[in-house]
This record gives sequence, C-alpha cells and structure tokens, in this order.
Amino acid sequence: MRQFKNPLSSISHLLAELPTFPTEIYDTLPGLLKKGTEAFKSAREKDVFLIGGLVVLSGFLDKTYGYYQGEKLHPNINAFVVAPASSGKSAFKYAKVYGMKMHRLLFEESRALVKEYYRQLRESKKNNGQEGKDLLAPPFKMGFLPGDITSAALMQRMVDNGGKGVICETEADSISNNLRKEHGGHDAIFRKAFHHETVSVARKAMNEVLEIERPRLSIGTTGTPEQVLPLVSSIENGLFSRFCFYLFSQASKWKRLSDKSQQSRKTEYFINMEEEAFTAIVFAEANPTLFSLSPEQEQQFDEQYEKWVDETVAVYGDDADMIVYRLGVITFRIAMILTTLRKAEEENKAEEVTCSDIDFKTAMALAGVFREHASFLYSRFTEGKVIPVQDRGAYKLYELLPPKFQRKEAIAIAEKHKISPSACGNYLKKLIDKKLLKYPDDEGGSAYGFYEKVKQETL
Repeated sequence: MRQFKNPLSSISHLLAELPTFPTEIYDTLPGLLKKGTEAFKSAREKDVFLIGGLVVLSGFLDKTYGYYQGEKLHPNINAFVVAPASSGKSAFKYAKVYGMKMHRLLFEESRALVKEYYRQLRESKKNNGQEGKDLLAPPFKMGFLPGDITSAALMQRMVDNGGKGVICETEADSISNNLRKEHGGHDAIFRKAFHHETVSVARKAMNEVLEIERPRLSIGTTGTPEQVLPLVSSIENGLFSRFCFYLFSQASKWKRLSDKSQQSRKTEYFINMEEEAFTAIVFAEANPTLFSLSPEQEQQFDEQYEKWVDETVAVYGDDADMIVYRLGVITFRIAMILTTLRKAEEENKAEEVTCSDIDFKTAMALAGVFREHASFLYSRFTEGKVIPVQDRGAYKLYELLPPKFQRKEAIAIAEKHKISPSACGNYLKKLIDKKLLKYPDDEGGSAYGFYEKVKQETL
C-alpha cells in the first residue's frame, strides 16, 4: 500500500504567514456572530471561532434556501481548521454555543419519547402475555451528531433528524477513523451531502436500506497538521474541495492561573448566548427564507470568480479549478447564513430576502482568505510532481515578456492575460530567484523595476 507523505510536516513557519480575515469584517457581522467573536482577543482566535460559528449555524438554519446556478441549496458548509497544538484553535469549541440549546431540547424530547416507547412496549407484552403488539420506535432527534460513528448509524441519525445534522468535533481523528472503512465509510456520504444528492446505505443485519433524498449535513473540525492526511488523503476524490481550510501557526503563550477574568468571561459569556442563538434559530424555522443575490452582486460575484479561476489555473494547473468552483458554492452559502441571521435580528418575516451589500462583501472577503489557504494546501499535496504547480504561472508570464522590460510593462502584460498585479510581482521575484530574469547591466544591476531575460528555455 502506498505511503503518503504528510504535506504539512515541518512547515509551521509557512503556516504562520497565511492570511487572517480582514479585521474590518468584525465590525459589520450580524449581532449574534459579532458578539461571539468579541470574546477573543487575537485575530487567529476570532477567525477560528467565526469559522466554527458559521459551520454550526449552517446546519441549524435549514429553512433557508437559495438557487445557485439553478441548483437549490441550503446553507450547509464544511470547515477544517489546522494548527499545531496550543496554537489557539480551541476557540472552535465555543462555537457549539449556537446550537446547544436546540440540541439539548431535541435530545431531551427524544429521550422522553424513547422512555415512553419502552413503557408502552412492556405494558403491551404484559397484557398480551408474549411479544405484545408491534410498536413503532420513535425517531431519536438531536442537533449535533457524533463524529465517531458508523456510516449506518450516521444515516440513521440523519433519517431521524429529517435528513439533516451537524458534526462538530475538535479532534479530526473522531471523523477520519470512520471515513474510509473496507465495507463503506463516511467519504461518499460527505461528498454527496455537499450537493444534497441522494445517499443510501444498506444494513445487512436488519435487511434494510436507509435512504435520504436531500441530505443536509454540516461538518466542522480542528486538528494538527498530522491529522490532515487521514481526513484528506487525496486532492483527487473531491472531499478536499468540499471543505473550507484555515491553516495557521502561532507561538503558544502560557495563560496565568491568576487571570480569572478571561476564564470566567468565556464560560459565563457563552452560556448567556445560548438563549439568543436559540431565539434566532426558532425565528428562522418559523419564517422560511428564499435567499438571493442582487443583479449587481451577481455580476461582481461572476467577475471575481472568473478572475480567481484564471489565476488559480495559471499557478496550479487545470486540476486546481475545483478549489474555486466549489468555493463559489460555499461563498453563496456563507452569504445565505449572514442574511438569515440579519433577518432574524431584524425580526423580518419576509419570505424572499436579498443579500445586503455588507454581508455580500463579508462573504467575498472570507472566500478570498479561504482560497489562499486551500491553494497553499493544494500546492503541498502536489509538490514534487513533474513541473512544480507553483511555477506554472511564472513560466506562463516568462513566455509573454519581451527581452527587456520595466515592471509596469510586465504588469500591463499580466493583466491582459488575467494575472493580477500581486501575482505578477510574485512571479517576477520567482523568475529572478531562478535566474531566468536579471537586472540589466546598464542599470548598474540594482535599478528596481527594470528587468532583462536570461537566455534559458525552461524553468
């Protein structure tokens, strides 16, 4: 069996350089998310909590839907936060606050129904003397589904829930342990659920087939770099592009025991938020929402994603386009979540709601960061193959450039071929490093902005 090298081994210094979300988005988030992120000081912790909050809420706002390229979508998103131990990813666990009261209510109601079911079953057997009459077991509903669960059990829990559920685990191993088992695992369920495609599983022992026509599943988890490979062992089967990835590393810092303010604040702060989140979810359930973007937003969306597709393919090759295509679906869903929360906040009972410009801007800003993180991870998975994928864009630019040119000329040429100025700058540096470009001798070898091609055919 082929052994895969961990794509994130020994690169903590590179993870530290990956971007955070723009700080300005935190001032304009819907109140429920804004209040949650205010409990954290560092940018990384705010980002991690926000990601967790979006995942959790995406699974509890099931009565919201919209049409993306003709396909009916619910808000469900998946996310994987990756960082070394003690880096601050524990902020993710607090995001469960947004669904805890609803989960607890469903769980307690289900437990009461099951208790009554067994009471009636015992009574039936007693009255009939033997097996008693057949009684249909009640569905056992819950908001959060366990990650460490067999595929058949996962399907049963989702069937009981009406086809939906949220998996929110702080250890990726809880999910990956059951992902690709010999007799069927979660992999196919996860991939199909992303697009709400029908999923089914057979239970041999009970001669039964479980089927869900429109599964709505949200998955959020955190893990160390070593836990990436078990969950996403390949970029080729599609599971990779169905997740938002957020990777980082930062120096761990001892938290003094004498500092009680932060500890008590988080514990009490999030307990107090449970009721607010529950109220918003109940309102969203009672007031279904058909979500849409405005014509102007659709145009901006299309223009930005066309640019991102071209840039991503230019740098990483044709196969990398899946990163951007599915990120488009995720971005639409994030805008849907923000809009639904805003609607609940305003107690707006309208059946059709158009995304506000501020929520659209936030969703696009988050998408830009997710794209950079996913592209980085993609480059790690594909490192060492034929021509390094990260060199393809530089090679393309090299072929387009004249023998001598100025930086502004290079940028103009790049933009004509849908390469952004920032990408152009990175490519020029790479070409200098690889000795494919040099500073002209007649400029003293040090004039910034002047370049000359070195006579060389390949990278």
